[in-house]
This record gives sequence, C-alpha cells and structure tokens, in this order.
Amino acid sequence: MSIKIMTAVWGTDLPSTDKLVLLALADNANDEGHCWPSVTTLAGKCGIEPRSVTRVMERLERGGHLTRHERPGRSNSYTVHPRLKVTPDFKSPPTESHPTPDIGSPPPLTHSQGTPDFKSPITIIEPSVEPPSNRQRAREGRKVSRGAEPPEWFLDFKLAYPDRAGDQGWRKCMKAANARMGEGHTTAEFIAGARRYAAFCTATGKVGSEYVKQACTFLGPDKPFLLAWKPPPRAESASERILRTLEGTDNSRVIEHDDGTTPFAIARQ
Repeated sequence: MSIKIMTAVWGTDLPSTDKLVLLALADNANDEGHCWPSVTTLAGKCGIEPRSVTRVMERLERGGHLTRHERPGRSNSYTVHPRLKVTPDFKSPPTESHPTPDIGSPPPLTHSQGTPDFKSPITIIEPSVEPPSNRQRAREGRKVSRGAEPPEWFLDFKLAYPDRAGDQGWRKCMKAANARMGEGHTTAEFIAGARRYAAFCTATGKVGSEYVKQACTFLGPDKPFLLAWKPPPRAESASERILRTLEGTDNSRVIEHDDGTTPFAIARQ
C-alpha cells in the first residue's frame, strides 16, 4: 500500500463509488502506483457488483486517474495516478481521407488561402452526465436493478465499520438497513453506531478478526447499532501501581516487625 497515493486519492473530487474503487486500487499499489488486482477482488473489497467495478474503472481511466496495461494470457495490471483537477478528455481530431482529385480540377483550398466565410473550428465539450442515483430512480418510478450502485450513506457506513475476517454480508446488511428504516431509524444512527463499534473493537483488539459482528447482524432486529459500545477501562500496570504507592496515593500504611527488620505495608482498616 502506498500512503502517498492513498492521500492523493482522498484529495480527488470524485463521486463516492469512484473514489472507493480508486482507494481499493491504491490499497493494492506499490510506491510507483502499480497493481494488478482482479475485478472480483476489487468487487469484494468495495461491496459492489463486478460489472459496476468495471464501469467505474472505465470512468477512472477516461478521467486520467488510472492507466490499464493489458497482459496477454493474464489479468490486466494498472497504474494509479490520481488527478486533483480533472479536465475534459483530450482526443486527437479525426484524420479525414480525401479522394485523389481529377486531373485538371483546381487544388483544394487550404487554411492559409482562406475565404471570407472561413472560421476556426469550434470545439464543443459536452458535460459528463452521471448516472441517476437510486433516489432519483425511485422518484421517477423506475426499478432499481440488483447491480445498481449503493447510496452514499451506505458507503460512509462501510468506511466507518471495522474490518472483519470473513464475509461482512453487505447485501444482507442493505436489506436489514431498509427494514430498520421502515421502523423509523435513520442512516445517521447506523453510521454513528458503526463508529462507536469500531472504536470499541480497536480498544479490545478485535479489528480484523472473526469476533467482529457481521454488518448485517449489526443492523439486524436486535439493533446493536443503538448500544453505547464503551471500551472497557484499561487495567493498571505494575509500574503504575508502584508509582501510585510511592506518591502516597495508596490506601495503606507501613509498619515494622518487632525485631526492626524490613518494613511491609498493610491496608488501613
């Protein structure tokens, strides 16, 4: 993983799904930005359909954030080079082939000869049109396909949720979220709960293990996302105990043996 490239990706002005896929690529890249993950691997990391990953990578390549290198007989490799300022795609003008003029016909006019009506060609740049979101599809009465891109709040939830060994169950998680929202809960509660749970798992050393709850369970009918998830108090070390004793904060007193040998401490009654 290249920290420099990951930082550059965070600074790009990209849609959330595009940024998530570019982050997954940067996570696999070396210091030169070179990586070769499969589309299936990227789809698993991002929690979206492989065909959606393919479409996103095509957009990233057109936008200049990604270069694809084809390797015959093997999977493609990629070079990640995020661009903070995106300009329209540059395309060279098409080359027009002109038929051989008939003998005796006048030579074609060139730009240097010019005519009163000659004007410089006008380049028309059409704005890129993003695909409609799930909310727009619902507003327009269109069915959201199974491979549709997830809503933005769900991507924020996935980024906040702690890593787990094994499947997170993202598709079931989306169904559970819809069920909870039908009960009156909000996406803000889901994201805030994920952040509290991530802090708890970090404090208890569970991040990346199978002891982290599946995301679909976290948003399930038992509603763990509403719990406080306060990290347990840290145990006092032996050195801290000695320092506290020497500073006089320990509730004990020192007495000596009858024969005046080494003193020892007993607790005050």
